[in-house]
Amino acid sequence: MTSQKIATIERLEMLEEKFGISLNGVYAEIYGPDDHENWTLKVNGEILALNGGELENDFSLKMSAFNSVGDCVETNDLNISAELFFGIDTFSFYCGWVSTGDIQKVRVFPTKKA
Repeated sequence: MTSQKIATIERLEMLEEKFGISLNGVYAEIYGPDDHENWTLKVNGEILALNGGELENDFSLKMSAFNSVGDCVETNDLNISAELFFGIDTFSFYCGWVSTGDIQKVRVFPTKKA
């Protein structure tokens, strides 16, 4: 099994500012293939509140992974609660059973909670 760091991490800083956060230290790595020819994608990072440590609203943190031709081949999301957030926290997306090791770019961004 091999691992490869994903060199291109894209953040949407305009959306981060709108939600009053900054995403720091975002790191992505793909591992595999396993015995069934599946890959595992892991994305880690830190969420920092910009306005005094408090969030105004709950939000979702989304992740999209793209292959070398620009196809979005994996997505994931996490819900972040404003009530439970105390200024700084970490996040981790773990995507098992990814069908390809050809992940060239990862995008992480906040959206309104559904």
